[in-house]
Amino acid sequence: MVRTKMTTIPEHINDDFSQKVIVNLDQVKWQPSPMPGVERKMLDRIGKEVARATTVVRFLAGKAFSPHTHNGGEEFLVLNGVFSDETGHYGPLSYVRNPPGSSHTPFSKEGCEIFVKLCQMRDEGEPDIQIKADELEWEIVPGKRGVLRKPLFKASQWYEEVALEKRDSDCSIEPETFEHGAEVLILSGCLRDGQESYPTFSWVRYPYQATASFQADEPVVYWIKRGINAPS
Repeated sequence: MVRTKMTTIPEHINDDFSQKVIVNLDQVKWQPSPMPGVERKMLDRIGKEVARATTVVRFLAGKAFSPHTHNGGEEFLVLNGVFSDETGHYGPLSYVRNPPGSSHTPFSKEGCEIFVKLCQMRDEGEPDIQIKADELEWEIVPGKRGVLRKPLFKASQWYEEVALEKRDSDCSIEPETFEHGAEVLILSGCLRDGQESYPTFSWVRYPYQATASFQADEPVVYWIKRGINAPS
């Protein structure tokens, strides 16, 4: 099999989890992967080709990745297009968790982009999840005016909760402290936190004990993970 010529990739990208990180994906260049027609934008990374990493991956139409095993687990959200593997076909806003030790052969007939996190799961009790979030109803968040949520995953023992959230311009803006850190990926609209603005396709990682006061001047939808399994 002919492989894409690889460029040297940094082994450490945004690896200080005590610091807040803000990345505008539109300003990050696509980098080749080991497989032709599969590219990526690296957001954080610790390690070489097999790494603890947060990445946006793009499959060009008709391209595939070779069979592989996720020893540290894999979690991803489909941003556009249709992602496929042995378990099925997943369109936009599909959320998948492949536990440690799982394996698959991903491909995309029409092309797709996914937001993916690798080697960030615990070894025990991780579930195998496939959720098509576009088929879920928005739920009202008690005590938070103008905030709706689609729960995707929760593990109280690990302080981890993953959801899609939507806020309107009349949302409540009470400060929230992320005791165990958080990550946010803006899917549409612009989310504000005090004087900072996060437009569509911004990725923000908050450290442990960080506080945010989210608000919106227009409807905004974002993926959020409360509770980060930060490296020790």
